[in-house]
Amino acid sequence: MLQTAVGQGLAQGCRFSDLTLDLNVSGNFQVAILISGNDCTVDHCNITTSVTPGSGWTVHAVLTGIVQQCSITDNTIDKAQIKLCNGGGGPIVVARNHISNSYAMGISCVTAHAGEVIKDILISDNIIELPQGCGIYAGNDINTDPRGSITGLVVRGNIINFAGTTAGIYARLGQVNADWHIQSNTVYNFSSAQPNTFGIAIAAPSTGNPPISRLVVSDNHVSNVDQAGIGVLCAADAFSITGNHVTGKVLGDGSMNTRGIQVSGAGSGSIIGNTSSSSRHGILVESSGPVVVQGNICKNSRVGGSGDSQGILVQADTGYTCAVHMIGNRCFDDQATKTQQYGIRELLNGGTIVSYYALNDLSGNAISAFGALNANAVVQLIKGVACGGSVSMGNGQLAVNVAHNLPRTPSPRDIHVTLSSSPGVSPGAIWVSGCTSTQFTVNVLNATTGFTFDWHASLSPSFSP
Repeated sequence: MLQTAVGQGLAQGCRFSDLTLDLNVSGNFQVAILISGNDCTVDHCNITTSVTPGSGWTVHAVLTGIVQQCSITDNTIDKAQIKLCNGGGGPIVVARNHISNSYAMGISCVTAHAGEVIKDILISDNIIELPQGCGIYAGNDINTDPRGSITGLVVRGNIINFAGTTAGIYARLGQVNADWHIQSNTVYNFSSAQPNTFGIAIAAPSTGNPPISRLVVSDNHVSNVDQAGIGVLCAADAFSITGNHVTGKVLGDGSMNTRGIQVSGAGSGSIIGNTSSSSRHGILVESSGPVVVQGNICKNSRVGGSGDSQGILVQADTGYTCAVHMIGNRCFDDQATKTQQYGIRELLNGGTIVSYYALNDLSGNAISAFGALNANAVVQLIKGVACGGSVSMGNGQLAVNVAHNLPRTPSPRDIHVTLSSSPGVSPGAIWVSGCTSTQFTVNVLNATTGFTFDWHASLSPSFSP
């Protein structure tokens, strides 16, 4: 059993393999294996500490300095973490490790100084159980200042069961960020959801808002978190959130403010083919855009205490325009007692919303298909919304009122009327008037012997094109 670092690889071809190590020493910043250089390998080691660390201690099974072509694989680690730091480039592979009960992160890969570079990093197929911090932390190590360059980051196929207070996977932007892929991970919170936890979060530092291009978050399974299953909380551009499955908090875990998938302050991107259930907002698009939201399933949203719940919420904060293009989504509640109040709702929180909705199925919600919509929303062919029907005009009548449940008051140009039977006397001109939030009036110039007409509505912007 060893008390201090095994050694430091400073040259090419350094390998640590099949070692059993116990960091049975007191004091902060314990390190079992410290490596720097090129072509370094740590594999098939069993590393633990028999000393209970004090508050704020960091215990490292493997700590790297400036490395290139580094491989850390197939190790069993208890009460310690793997940390890659100080840049140096890549490629670096951290794969198939089993890490349990870490006193900080399970695996971290960070830049801490301006000019440091992390690139071509693969963190794959690890099992991380009950870390006190994040399961996997990647990116800028300084919350108050974006530092370093992080490109070519792949986090794939990991299983993370965490009980910490941050996230299963947390990635923070540096100065330069591109080509981050978070794919096929399974992330869940141990027992009940801890406060303020995310399943997967990609965020900017607290000061500065550096961009990231080509961010992909796909095919992950996330469950039982408090804030968001997947959160893109930064100036992401050309992002893709695709094929993920997110389940919110366990019922009874206190008030519900969970977002299944959240995009805040982002640029252009897509949210396609995801499934989100049992959150307050299945999908939240906040002050972002243009964003395509297509083919998602959002069901059984709920809220603890006062508030609202919906499959999809579109929100624009002061100074922002949120632009969304929503096609073919299914938002519903199939519980015996429905808790998802709306299929889709918009919230103007001081900003501007530009929205287009088509071919969505919003039937089966507790209150209605849509909550509030802005006056310029375009709505076409929505199941769950009375966008058409057949009405009779009686003998001698000049007008008839037609009820609708459109999500906002239509204008006459939104209503299209077609005769479906032949009147005995020509009605002459036919026009629409008196549009309100619940009905409109169809008028004819000449009284007739009676006839029927079909109508349908497509909500268009209130301004002229």
